Amino acid sequence: MNLRRGVGELKLRIRDEVGKIQKGLDADLEVARIREATLLKSIADLQEQQKGIEATGIQLRDLERAADAHRTLYRSLAERYEQTMALKNTGALDAHLSAPALPPIRPAFPQLRMSLGVGLVGSTALAVALVLLLERLSSGLRTPTQVERATGVPCLGMVPSLPRNEATWNLPLHPDSRRAREIGAFREAIQTVRTMACMPRKRGTPPKVLLVTSSIPKEGKSVLAANLARSLAGLGLNTLLIDADFRRPSIAKLLGYQPHGSVADLLDGRVGIDDLIHQETTNLGVLGNAVGTPDAHDRISSQAMSDLIQWARHNYDVVVIDSAPVMLFSDALALSFLADSVIYVVRWQHTPLDTVTAGFNKLKSVDSAVGGVVLSRVVASKHVKYGHKDDAYYYALHAPARH
Repeated sequence: MNLRRGVGELKLRIRDEVGKIQKGLDADLEVARIREATLLKSIADLQEQQKGIEATGIQLRDLERAADAHRTLYRSLAERYEQTMALKNTGALDAHLSAPALPPIRPAFPQLRMSLGVGLVGSTALAVALVLLLERLSSGLRTPTQVERATGVPCLGMVPSLPRNEATWNLPLHPDSRRAREIGAFREAIQTVRTMACMPRKRGTPPKVLLVTSSIPKEGKSVLAANLARSLAGLGLNTLLIDADFRRPSIAKLLGYQPHGSVADLLDGRVGIDDLIHQETTNLGVLGNAVGTPDAHDRISSQAMSDLIQWARHNYDVVVIDSAPVMLFSDALALSFLADSVIYVVRWQHTPLDTVTAGFNKLKSVDSAVGGVVLSRVVASKHVKYGHKDDAYYYALHAPARH
């Protein structure tokens, strides 16, 4: 009887393990399907671009034919001019003076009013054409209106670029110095993002777990996550900042400390939460990574990560998670299930619109709760030259950035 009972229990365990393996394979299959859809979309976009290149080639050939025609006409006129001059020099013309030449009262050509009108209309048309050309050549997003039109979600703010290490923005500075004005503008931008990102949702409660991600690296998501957590802690909220970008961790470097391990070690049970957590300020705790972790996705999707976020919900007022870019890895897709709101960071006038759209489509495919977009690393002095009177205009007005 004991042997039969043991065999039955062993079969149940085998069935459970097979079920777990099947679920894991299903999840990997879903991620592969998402990647396949993204690649198909990229192929379609490249085909559209190829059609545009072919159309441009046709226009080029038309212009070359027109140039050849004008060149032929010019040669014909030049030959006629030479023939006329030759006849004049031969003295073969039989002419006589019929009436004395009188000085004109006004110029016969050009007519001043007509020339001014044509010049005004032409210069206006040229200016409009140049503006449209610049708009087409710039593939990145610059304004909140462009962000909302492209993504369908609100723009949470525009964060200006700092010329030095972003971790120094809270150092004491002379209030009238250029550096102080730049940092002041940066701080105001972070506070605007904080206010917009923490607005209560339809259920009447503000999001408690915020996931920060981007399309590609070097868009400023880690800087935003670190300073957003600082700003929340400055309100007196007990805040936890988690560096979940396991492959390229940067939070500890930004804050200037050396972790005793990594979040991956915590998830694997090799270190305890009290050993890893770094108390940056009274209200700000940080879970950073000493080194990168190559096999990150298995840990991101593990029950241990889910338990960690659940523990953070119960022990902190707000949790900010810095995740890997969505176009490179699927970590943010898995973490979005654990977050209340996703903050999508887009580098100003740099990240191509197609890349932003592809990243957004990935998040939408898993029903992620995207709270909004933040335009990061805005060069305010360049932004105002486009004539936009938005956040960056006033940042440049009160804190002019270096050229």
